[in-house]
Formats: sequence, structure tokens, C-alpha cells
Amino acid sequence: MKKNLLIWFFLITLLTIFSGEAKSAQGQPERAGLNPAPSSISGSDDLSSLIQTLLQTNPEIRASHEKTLAAKERISVEKAWADPMIGFMVMPDPAPDMEMLSGARNTSISQMIPLAGQKRLAGRMARNKWNMERASLSAETLRKIEELRVTYEELAYLDEAVKIIRENRNVLDQISGLAVSNESPPVLLSEIQRIQTQLSQIGYDAALLQELRVAELARLNALLNRPPAQPIRPISNFPVQPPPASLSELLNEARSNQPEIKMAEIGSSMASQEVAMARKERTPDLTMGWSQQRNRDWRRDSRADTFIFDLNLPIWNGKINGRIQEALHKTAEASARLDAERNRFSTDITAQYVRIQNLWRTIQVYEGNLLPQAAHALEVSQSVSKKQEGIVPEALEAQAVWLNFKLAHRRALADYRQSLARLDTLLGNKPALEGAE
Repeated sequence: MKKNLLIWFFLITLLTIFSGEAKSAQGQPERAGLNPAPSSISGSDDLSSLIQTLLQTNPEIRASHEKTLAAKERISVEKAWADPMIGFMVMPDPAPDMEMLSGARNTSISQMIPLAGQKRLAGRMARNKWNMERASLSAETLRKIEELRVTYEELAYLDEAVKIIRENRNVLDQISGLAVSNESPPVLLSEIQRIQTQLSQIGYDAALLQELRVAELARLNALLNRPPAQPIRPISNFPVQPPPASLSELLNEARSNQPEIKMAEIGSSMASQEVAMARKERTPDLTMGWSQQRNRDWRRDSRADTFIFDLNLPIWNGKINGRIQEALHKTAEASARLDAERNRFSTDITAQYVRIQNLWRTIQVYEGNLLPQAAHALEVSQSVSKKQEGIVPEALEAQAVWLNFKLAHRRALADYRQSLARLDTLLGNKPALEGAE
């Protein structure tokens, strides 16, 4: 009999070890597929490829993803019963009045059984916690995508601004040549001074823009988990999306897609479940057990078998009522926070909608009127300066206006695209990219 018990114990131990290794082995391919090595990611500089790289390599997204997987595994833990208890007792040196029990061996096993569906409710609460972590992962992903898009557009703007400044330096050089060929010395000195002043300002602006680009490049590479100085050449000639036409549609879209609103809704549901769980604590837990006694020769005496039924007594109403009231207050808090989140997103979406409409009108004004007129005025002033004396100041003024208009237009275009990125985050819109899941 003793050998049989040892054999059974050995087999159960082996099965437990092998089942744990099998589960661990099954989880390894999934984990490896979701987080490939950064060296395998494409080095393309277009925005779509950079977003795909972000989804796979950003440390904060990966950390949030692992937290979501951990919450999913917690469901089975919360639904399971407590582990059974197995006991073994030997009485080698009993008291004189218990000499008859010398060497007796007592084996017992017991299991606590929760009643009133407590574990089933705990499993549902754990599933809600998992859904909340999934919504948190979506919110974190949206924030990082927005940050990437904003930084990417800022890099594109800085590159375009440097190009505009270089173009205008060429225009100033041409005007400087006209000023040098001017035959009136008083006018020549004044015009050369103005030209040199603008050239100095352009040199300062170009250096400042290059420094700002270094900072933005480091920020973008940090999002991609890459070295700060790794070069990126942003593409800025993709078409500009028109602004959304209906504010009410945006608000309805946010109510159904925004992950932070979903988190608040799940939090309200979990608070209601906590009230139900607090009320279930009035129900006692049942513990069932069985023990068997054998003598020193391992011979069983069936008359000594014992069956145990235990119930705990939840009689302290103060403690139970306190937990119920606490859960009710948490439910009211969660409901108020849900209303606050909905109001906050409605306000932010409205403000962003107005900003996008204003930026779009600004872009249309520059492209339809101001830029063509400034370019035409600059062309006319340069052609006239070749025929008449003293016309160079007008050419300088036209050149300054054209420079300011081009920079302002590009700045408005960058602000518009960045505002669209912010609006997508507020609405909960994810980019339609392959591998985004």
C-alpha cells in the first residue's frame, strides 16, 4: 500500500510539471510573433511604414500589451476554486492514555466550495478587467500614433522651411547683384545694408530650424525605440484631407469608438459587480472533507473514516454593510466619471473641429490668393528693377512678403495635419494599416 501511494504521488507530480511546460511552450510563438526584433523592421521613411514600426517596437505599447495578456490570464485564476488541502498525520509517541494509537496514520483531504456563484461573478469581473486593459492598450496606441504623426509632420515642416529659406537666399543674391550694378552711390549703400540684414536673418533662421530638427528627430526615434540620430527623411507631398463636415457625426463616432470612454463604461460596470460581490459575502462558504485512519501496518479501519462539513458564519453585519456601502459609493463615483469623460471629449472634439475648420480656410486663402499674388508681385518687382534705378527696395519688400507667406502657408498646413492627428485620437480612429492589430 505504501508503494502504491508513492507511485501515485510521483505520477501526479510528473503530470503537473509536463502540463506547465506545455502551456509555456504554447505561449512562446505568440509572444515572439508580436514583438519581432527591431532589426527586421523596414527602414522606409513614409508615415505608414513608421506607424507599423511604432506598433511593433514602441516600449510603452509593448508594456501595455503584456499587461493586457496578464489580465487575460487572470480570468481563469479568479474563476477557479481554492486548492484542495491534503493532510497526513502520524502519531509516533502518543500519550499513555492514547497508547492504542501508537504509529497510527491519518490521511485527510478537504475542499472549500464557494456558494451563491461567487467565483462565476469573480470571473466576469476579471473579464471586465481584461476588457479595460484592452481599451487602455488602444488608448495608449492612439496616443503614440498621434505623437508620431505630429512629430513626423513637424520634421516635414522644418525640411520645407529650410528649402524655402534657401530659395529666398537665391532671390536675395539676385537682388544683391542688381544693387551692386546700381550707379547711384547713396542708394547703393542703403540697399546693400538692407540686403545684408536680411541675409543675416536668413542664416540665423536656417541654423535655428536645423537645431529644432535635431530635437524632433530624437523624439521620433525615441518613439520607434531607435538611436536618437538615426536619419529619417519625411515625405510631405501626400494629399491633404478635407476637413470633416459634421460635428454631430464626430461626437457620435467618439461615443462608440473612444477607448477612454469605453474604459469609463467598463469601470461603471465593474463597480456594479462589486456591489453584487459585496452582497454575496453574506453567503457562507462550504468546506467538505474526508479522512481515513490506518494503523502502523497500514491496515484500514473503515469504522474510523470521517466526513467533514464546515460552514463559515458571516455574522458581522457591520463589516458586510460597510463593504456594500463602499461599493455603492464607488458605483456612484464611476457613473460620475463616465459623465465627466463624455463631457470632456465632447468639449475637446468641438474645439478641435473649430480649429481644423479655421486652419483649412487659412490654407485655402494662402493657396488661392496670397501666394499667387505675392509670387506675381515679386516677379514684377524683379523685372522692373532691371530697367529702372532705385526699384530694389520694392523688390526686397516683395521678396520678404513672399517668404513670409510661403512659411505661413507651410506652417498652417503642418498645424492642420497635426490637428487631424489629434482629432483621430479623440475619436478613437486607428489607421487602417496591415498588422495594426
